[in-house]
Amino acid sequence: MQQAVRDRVTAEQLESTRDDVHRLLAAARPSQDVDDPETWPQYRLIWPHLEPTRAAGSQREAVRQLIIDRVRYLYLRAGLDRGHSLAAEVQDRWEAMEQMQATQRLRDRCTGNCCSSATTSALSCGRRASIRRRRNSTRECGRSSGTYSALITRTR
Repeated sequence: MQQAVRDRVTAEQLESTRDDVHRLLAAARPSQDVDDPETWPQYRLIWPHLEPTRAAGSQREAVRQLIIDRVRYLYLRAGLDRGHSLAAEVQDRWEAMEQMQATQRLRDRCTGNCCSSATTSALSCGRRASIRRRRNSTRECGRSSGTYSALITRTR
């Protein structure tokens, strides 16, 4: 059904619909912490909708909190491996989004001859190398990585 709907709408309509669904999912988020087992039935109603709507790619803080809640839930219910796997996936996606935003901000600030595309590319390339170094050092630490710890640590 979802694929049939996607096939019949424009890219702009699809993005707008995704954003609407993300707002609804965030509004449905229980007010209690995901660490409270009494909230799990409510959260389980939300989880199936995160991946198909590409919620991990949302810029909305409330939607990102749902992703963090999902990582914590998996950690609590399914064990460290499943929680770590999702955390690593989300970390990669959010770092890539951050890099694209930083590059765009740099391009937006540059006007005329203040910086060439070669400068922008060099800065972007340096940022990618920095992210790669950080990611590799995080992965070398294994499951005790700071990013994973940050994702599963309560944010409230």
